[in-house]
Amino acid sequence: MPISIKKLPKSMVEIEGEISADDFERHYKDALEELNEKSTIPGFRSGHIPENILTEKIGGESILEHAAEHALQEEYPKILREHKIEALGHPQITITKIARKNPLGFKITVAVLPPITLPDYKNIAKNIMSKKEEIKVEEKEIDEALEFIKKSGKKEENVSLPEINDEFAKKIGQKDLMTLRDLLKQNITDEKTAKSREKKRMEALDKISTSADIEIPRVLVESEKEKMSAELRSSIENMGMVGPVVVPMLQAFTFWGIVVVALF
Repeated sequence: MPISIKKLPKSMVEIEGEISADDFERHYKDALEELNEKSTIPGFRSGHIPENILTEKIGGESILEHAAEHALQEEYPKILREHKIEALGHPQITITKIARKNPLGFKITVAVLPPITLPDYKNIAKNIMSKKEEIKVEEKEIDEALEFIKKSGKKEENVSLPEINDEFAKKIGQKDLMTLRDLLKQNITDEKTAKSREKKRMEALDKISTSADIEIPRVLVESEKEKMSAELRSSIENMGMVGPVVVPMLQAFTFWGIVVVALF
């Protein structure tokens, strides 16, 4: 099956080719059999309608179109696999030549995964993650943690809260109050360290993503725009909002939706 592939702007490709006459005839017969099973004509049982009668009722062009649909549903995935095309979304298919016992000509336009040029992400991550940050724990933070433990331990009303002292520390399994404070300080330090590491990681990812060279396919923008518009419409319907105000709101949301998708 002769196939030519041409790269187009905006991460699109055009696939042009033909399905052989023999293969198309096979699909034509399959389509004819399927339509025969689904059709109802007085005087004939479904699946046993003579071809000339079925063609007269349905129309030769309709059968050819059905056969073309059959053929491309089978061949399109094969073309993608064979030529390693990473397609996105639904293809736009144009039939360029169609006739019984002849090759089926077609042209397919589809979005593909765009090439991505990454920056020196290892160096970016290394520079950000290696930044020194002093982790401090104030005495006030330890006091607040102790107060939280004290209040969490109160189970009944009209019961006075315990004093924070060595006895209090022993009741929760620590040697004395100083040991408990040291433990809380270490826990708070560990938590702040983890948050700092996560903040740096997000900073590195953000820097890498903004530095990457990537062209967003239009199909992804349109898909996201439709999704956002549908979500807004659903929200408006759930709120019971009706009337002419809905249309301009949807238009405004769609406009800003494009901006958001293009930027992020």
